[in-house]
Amino acid sequence: MAKAYVRLSVLLAGALLIPASADSQATHDIQTFVAEISDTVQNPCNGEDVALSGTIRFRLSTLTSASGGVDVSIETNDQGIAGVGASGTLYRLVGASVLNIHIPDPTAAGQVFNLVTDQLFVAQGNAPNSHIIQHDHFTLNANGTLTASHDLFLGVCGS
Repeated sequence: MAKAYVRLSVLLAGALLIPASADSQATHDIQTFVAEISDTVQNPCNGEDVALSGTIRFRLSTLTSASGGVDVSIETNDQGIAGVGASGTLYRLVGASVLNIHIPDPTAAGQVFNLVTDQLFVAQGNAPNSHIIQHDHFTLNANGTLTASHDLFLGVCGS
């Protein structure tokens, strides 16, 4: 669960690096980068601490319209993230996230944010697996007032 909040923070921080200036023509920019992670997380299904490490691949796509509107998509993909639990159980984290930001007019402050995360925490042997699904959406109008919001966070345990 903490990983989802860390991932959201990383995605939002990355989005803030996008310039808000308007060009006279539409532009499309794609950047990719890799972040190495090393962290201890808890299996939400049995409470076991797991020391994970591996790579998260990021793809940042920015589309700027001729009028200055911006659409941003940040996609992440877990690569080889694995670890060992306190009991010696081997775990793998498999998942992906997509953050979409739609800002039709940067001067009007109307914005739409949509985050979807889907992760599997797969254990070897008899330890329970977990499936984490997160979907957050909110919309701000031109005055910065929240006009729509919903969030879904599901954690499903299984073998």
